[in-house]
Amino acid sequence: MKLFICGLFCMLMMTSCYTSQVLVGNVKKNQPLVYVAQTKNHFFIYGLIPLESQDVAGKLVGTRRNYVIETTHSFADVLLEIVTGGIYTPTTTKYYLPVVNQ
Repeated sequence: MKLFICGLFCMLMMTSCYTSQVLVGNVKKNQPLVYVAQTKNHFFIYGLIPLESQDVAGKLVGTRRNYVIETTHSFADVLLEIVTGGIYTPTTTKYYLPVVNQ
């Protein structure tokens, strides 16, 4: 039993949160950004099957050509993925717009 609990603890400690950023348009990497909105994404089977398919970015950033999309797997998201055995895989997506100096 101790070996099982130790193995479970080690498995949970090896999970990590990760973030990916996509710069759309003429956004520079170190450019100041303004937070716009965030959405929760729901996927099944390790992220292969989306629960809903819609253009969320178009609704949140409008007709802007320059914006940043940041997708994050938080610790809670990874924990839910582990508990469900990869059947349910949530992520969080945040949208940012660059600050325009005038």
